[in-house]
Amino acid sequence: MPEVDLSASRRCVRCAACLPHCPTYAVAVDEAESPRGRLALMDAWSRGILEANDEFWGHLDRCLGCRLCESVCPAEVPYGALLDRLRASERAEGRPAPALHRILRRLAGRPQALALLGRVLGPGAALGFRPTSPLLPASLRPLAALVPDPRPRAWRPPAGVPLRPAATGDVALFLGCYARVLRPEPLRAMLRVLTALEIPVVVPPRQTCCGALARHMGEEKEAERLAARNRRAFAGARTVVALDTGCLGSLRISLTGQETQEAGACEVVEACRFLDRILPPHLPTARVAPRLVVHTPCTHRSVAGNPDAVPHLLGRLGLEAAPWGRGAGCCGAAGSHGLLYPETAAALAARAWAPPPPEGASILTTNVGCALALGARLRLDARPGKICHPVEIIDDLWSRALGGVTGCHGMFTKMGG
Repeated sequence: MPEVDLSASRRCVRCAACLPHCPTYAVAVDEAESPRGRLALMDAWSRGILEANDEFWGHLDRCLGCRLCESVCPAEVPYGALLDRLRASERAEGRPAPALHRILRRLAGRPQALALLGRVLGPGAALGFRPTSPLLPASLRPLAALVPDPRPRAWRPPAGVPLRPAATGDVALFLGCYARVLRPEPLRAMLRVLTALEIPVVVPPRQTCCGALARHMGEEKEAERLAARNRRAFAGARTVVALDTGCLGSLRISLTGQETQEAGACEVVEACRFLDRILPPHLPTARVAPRLVVHTPCTHRSVAGNPDAVPHLLGRLGLEAAPWGRGAGCCGAAGSHGLLYPETAAALAARAWAPPPPEGASILTTNVGCALALGARLRLDARPGKICHPVEIIDDLWSRALGGVTGCHGMFTKMGG
């Protein structure tokens, strides 16, 4: 048995507070598929009482790692850290991560290869290679289903934005990995909003994936390789802004050494919280309010820790956004988990989708994996609607009001503020 400290699993008091918040327990209604059940398995394994066989790893591997349990745990059990530690021991013992996960993780750390895949999968739809097409290999259909239709124009650095490693005191934008190819518009919108607010921002060109895919599957060496590259790219930055909450925890660990740190030499902050902090106190409000609903990703609840950030931010602009998503609202994506366990992912998506969002509404979400999964569900149901990041709504509101004028003064003048 490998040397791995899982003693913190014994802090669980078996109170069951986590059960209503656990997505896999909601689907399976099985104690072994719950946080406290998995903690009991960890403890038994660490004491040598239980053998780490396929059934044992199956229960652990089916955990999405959403960590909603942590947000309600009265004993403050560090469930996510324990799960990462156990999976790292699993890799050290020679049990490899699933092949599909390894492919996705390798692409995440290689933006050029990821961009090439995007160019292949996008035009493929026009040639009949749709997710349900028999022309497409079955192994690629779940992945192809996530590609937006039409495929967006991949990320390219906009003119006028400094492309260099972050220097001392800079505000820097984190691009992520799959977001650059499959969800680049929120990145462009964020830069336009920051420009309108006259906030100088840099985009380090040699940044890479946050490492969450590798870290949460126990691939520690790969996670550290990516972390070292990001440390070089963001060295000196005062603030690093991340649009996707799924990247937030791993990026903080990479750049600051701890997941919860938001102050000190470098602050890694979620985009909506950052905007809420820098917006002027008196804001113009929307004259025509679009129909908006908010899907709150698990990581916005458990890692970012401010699940009300989106409604609060939009409320300052006179926009109402109703919460949507049954229960915890888990969409089933969870990095590579939704592709590795499609039946569980489909059950969670169906659960979140009951009832479905209002027809024609824009669904706002702050995580790229959730956005892709929800978009795939919209297309599957042939349901009118859009998937947006909240910053796209702000960008659209201000762009319409500005009529091409940039800068805070022009924005307020145009909107009559």
